Amino acid sequence: MNQKDVSRMEIFIGDHNVYSTSDGPHEYDDVAVIRLSKPVTFGKYIQPVCLHTGAPRYDGGTTGADVTGWGQTAEKGKLSFVLNTVNVRVITNTECMQAYGKKAPAGIISNMVGDKEVCAGGKGRDSCKGDSGGPLTIDSHSHAKQIGIVSWGIGCATYPGV
Repeated sequence: MNQKDVSRMEIFIGDHNVYSTSDGPHEYDDVAVIRLSKPVTFGKYIQPVCLHTGAPRYDGGTTGADVTGWGQTAEKGKLSFVLNTVNVRVITNTECMQAYGKKAPAGIISNMVGDKEVCAGGKGRDSCKGDSGGPLTIDSHSHAKQIGIVSWGIGCATYPGV
């Protein structure tokens, strides 16, 4: 989007159904940071999320996290028209690379799953195509804390998402 298009941009906060005419039109973008001219009013469907500070890491199989998005709900399915959330297990990067096994050369996977990546899901629970840019959050002291952003994976719910 170039600079002159910004004046036509619309932001929809708290939407659930991307095809609902009462919710307004939508386009699929991965992620953006936008400064709003007016403050947001928080309520039942609009809640703040705190950003992860970097320590401690939330992997090792003991942490459940939520992935949220309008992506596919099955490998060859269509994009969802309602916002979905799935609880996934956050795993170590070593487990993540082992899960991918021979699907890709080890050097490629190890270069793509580094210290700044978080792996979660697999075995029936995962993000899927269309969820890229969506949040990976945990519940921390009754507040959502974002620990990652959906980036990539192979398939849906077979291998972990990264």
